[in-house]
Amino acid sequence: MTLSKNAQAVIAAYESLSIGGKTIRCPYFNNKKSGSRAALRATVGKGTPEDIAQEAQIIALREKKDLAQMDEQAIRAFLVDHNLGIECSGFVFHVLSAQLKSKGSSLKKKLSFSSKSLVRKCLAFWRTVENTNVKVLADNENSHDIALANAEPGDMVIMLGTGSSHDLDHVLLITEVTDTIISYAHALNWKSDGEYNHGIRRGTIEIKKPAGTLLDQTWTESGESSEKNETLWRAKTANTLAIKRLRI
Repeated sequence: MTLSKNAQAVIAAYESLSIGGKTIRCPYFNNKKSGSRAALRATVGKGTPEDIAQEAQIIALREKKDLAQMDEQAIRAFLVDHNLGIECSGFVFHVLSAQLKSKGSSLKKKLSFSSKSLVRKCLAFWRTVENTNVKVLADNENSHDIALANAEPGDMVIMLGTGSSHDLDHVLLITEVTDTIISYAHALNWKSDGEYNHGIRRGTIEIKKPAGTLLDQTWTESGESSEKNETLWRAKTANTLAIKRLRI
């Protein structure tokens, strides 16, 4: 089982941004680093691949830089230095939007936001992706728990309260499921990535113990299945680790 062609195309577009005649893997960017508010979604880690590529061109024109004369490494550095990239929930939002659109549904119209403030509700309606974070996707109003054996493409691996201080949230999107392998994609910055090599990533969870938990399985990403796998480390440190499916 795999994601729809539309959803797969969105992931591929993030993996191969077309900028300056080059193809660039979209970097990771989380708006918490800059604290920008009411900005373009491309500049707060929530943009589509097209948003990010277009904003890069606009900034380059403003700064009188020719992206076509840069190599891939220089363009990637340009994106990172200008806070252009995608964070985990923004990535999942856009891929799942494409997945649901192929089924005649709309993620934007279906998501529920817990705020009782009328202003916040209006903001969530008009700026849905900007207001969608991991906690919104994980909210029981929007998704429900799925057993490991029942995981399907489009389900999410939710991690709440990860890291040494348990104050980080993260989400993986399941892209393909076979009898023994769960494949996923996500956006994350591993410490080992350095300043410029982070971004869209793929990994697998090999089902070694079908009756066990997610952490009883073998996680592999970037060739790492041990403590060097920083996504697995996130999962191990999470206060909440679960597979969830949207209620749509």
